[in-house]
Amino acid sequence: MHELSIATEICRCVERATESARKEGGAGSRVKCVSVRVGELSGVDPEALLFAWEAAVRDTPLEGARLEIERIRAKIRCRGCGAESGMDFPGAVCPACGSAEAEIAGGMEMDVISAQVEDEN
Repeated sequence: MHELSIATEICRCVERATESARKEGGAGSRVKCVSVRVGELSGVDPEALLFAWEAAVRDTPLEGARLEIERIRAKIRCRGCGAESGMDFPGAVCPACGSAEAEIAGGMEMDVISAQVEDEN
């Protein structure tokens, strides 16, 4: 399950960012929620990532933090007419002009968007 390694890396990145913020005067902050974007072509299973998150944050400063996942639908862009549309499987055909000359325009994302913190005091 590669989602565990992804969850662990997200946790490490957020820990480094919050530690840096603490050093800059944000002492006492606790991470409540981490938001990520996961594209349907990224190879990441959002449910497995949520499951792995609980294990990845256990016994870390992020323990108890929620993981919110925004799912990004796959998109194609027609090389012929430039139209963008959702990618309907199994074929990637432009709905505007019928061309099969399309390129992937979205849906491969795996991005950390934000971390919500609150003062522990």
